Amino acid sequence: MRTSTAWIGVAVLVIACGEPATPDAGIDAPALDAPALDGGDIDAGTTDAGTVDAGRDAPSDTATPLSCEVAMRPDLGAEVQNNRGLVVARDGTIYFSQPGAVGRRTPDGTLSVGWLPIAGRLVASVALDATNEVLFVGVPDFDETNAPSVYRVDVATSSITPIANGGSAFGIAVGPDGNVYFTAPADHVSRVAPTGGTVTQVTTAPVLSPSSLAFESDGSLLVGASYMGQIFRITLVDGVESARAMVAFFPSVHGLALDAEGRIYGASNGGGFVGRVAADGTDLESIVMGASAPFGLAFGHGALCGSDLFFNADGLIRRFENDTPGAAVLWH
Repeated sequence: MRTSTAWIGVAVLVIACGEPATPDAGIDAPALDAPALDGGDIDAGTTDAGTVDAGRDAPSDTATPLSCEVAMRPDLGAEVQNNRGLVVARDGTIYFSQPGAVGRRTPDGTLSVGWLPIAGRLVASVALDATNEVLFVGVPDFDETNAPSVYRVDVATSSITPIANGGSAFGIAVGPDGNVYFTAPADHVSRVAPTGGTVTQVTTAPVLSPSSLAFESDGSLLVGASYMGQIFRITLVDGVESARAMVAFFPSVHGLALDAEGRIYGASNGGGFVGRVAADGTDLESIVMGASAPFGLAFGHGALCGSDLFFNADGLIRRFENDTPGAAVLWH
């Protein structure tokens, strides 16, 4: 394990404060020496890299990634408490989860806290489909009442429809097959069609406290397991697990993303840091230290700098100026 020497300044960003999220109980963070977090900007939640639908229209000019010299690198504040998951759209819109709602920040700088109310429910995760016209929202069913745990949202109309019940939904991702994958009860991962229907169990054996999901470019599913502090790589055949390998130990992981070099990024919720490992799980390094209860990860795109890494911490959305852009993902 080595400590990052290229610690780039972190500027306080987007969304604001309130009481920090309660750290998840987990394995203690490794002794990683790095400068304390000095404020920052964020994104990244789960990063799903997958095969882009060949029929999708080419991105518009406004969605084309800009160089970091001209891209927006917002430094804003707003009263957003205990935000958790987030995702960056093709044009640079940031969607973020909140207690009882989803918020968003559009490329013109408009910040809409509570844009999509989901009354009485803790929203934990968000994901976009390849068109960017549909947002999927994960809401944990803490009371195990078989309440809706995955919602489909029409971005244009803000209409919301439940498509799956009874999951923990701390992690949610759209796969290269277009299905919605989410963390589910009894320590499993499940999937459902984007319009709802039969929920299918994906994993063939439990993953203790699955908390985050991300797809790699070859269609492998990365699963972060917070309780034991592990990241697994799961090979899928027709959307069901056919093989599994433990990639890395990563304390209390609650957010996954990948960069263009295939490195895996994780938010250590209980450890208070954001780190990364090589694609083979070796060479753990910290890139952000001193972040209270980090949760969710996503790289910028469109009007945002593509190497900026966004994440939630201290009840804020923060931004870290990374040295490598994010991996190609389904929704960019």
